[in-house]
Amino acid sequence: MKKPLSIFLLICLTFQPGCASIVGGKRQTVRVESNPVGATVKTNREDVEGITPTSLVLSRKHEYQLIIEKKGYKTRKVFVDQDLRGWFWMNILSWGLIGIIVDLAPGSAYEHEPETVIVTLEEE
Repeated sequence: MKKPLSIFLLICLTFQPGCASIVGGKRQTVRVESNPVGATVKTNREDVEGITPTSLVLSRKHEYQLIIEKKGYKTRKVFVDQDLRGWFWMNILSWGLIGIIVDLAPGSAYEHEPETVIVTLEEE
C-alpha cells in the first residue's frame, strides 16, 4: 500500500504543478443535518439549496453562510470558513509559483470547515 502512495507523491512533487487542484478539485461537499429534519438550507453566495439532511456541493473559492430555516423554528445561520489545504503546500516543494497560481485561481487550495454542519433548531 505504501508503494502506490509513494509513486503518487513523487509525481506530485516532480511533474505536476497544482497538487491541490489534482487531488481535490474546485468543489467540496459539505454535509448539513438538522434536528428536527426537513429544514431548508440556503447559502448566501450560490443558488445551492437543499432539505436536511442534505449534502451541498460548494465552490472551494468562497466562504459561505448557511441559512437553515423551518416553519415554526428560529432561523439559524452557520458560517463555513476556508482554510488552506495541506496539498497546497506541496507546491513549495515542487513547482513553486506556477503551482500556487494553479491552485489559488480556481480555489482548489482551500477546504471548507466544518465539513459537516449539525444544528438543533429552537422552536419560536
